[in-house]
Amino acid sequence: MIHHAAINSLRTAEALETPVRYGGIFTNDFFYDDPDNLLPALLKMNILALDMESAALFAIAAESRVQALSILTVSDHVVKGGEMSPLERQTSFNQMLTLALETAIKG
Repeated sequence: MIHHAAINSLRTAEALETPVRYGGIFTNDFFYDDPDNLLPALLKMNILALDMESAALFAIAAESRVQALSILTVSDHVVKGGEMSPLERQTSFNQMLTLALETAIKG
């Protein structure tokens, strides 16, 4: 089931001409524990990213019975290795923040 907030974010991204990928993420507070043993399973499930903060966001939303949306920028690639340069990070984070704010405004 796609929630209203996700549909709004996809439409907003299209209007802003911001490239996005929509899909599942793996979120837990043991992100840095040992991803090597976890990666094969996550790849099999087509998980797009690993994240720590969204677990808390979705837990609070579920407890409050409200929808939540996690809009992320991937800065490090755990499969291929590598990370964004400071300039790439700043540019993509600004795009993500603009998308998040515009999505929230259009609610």
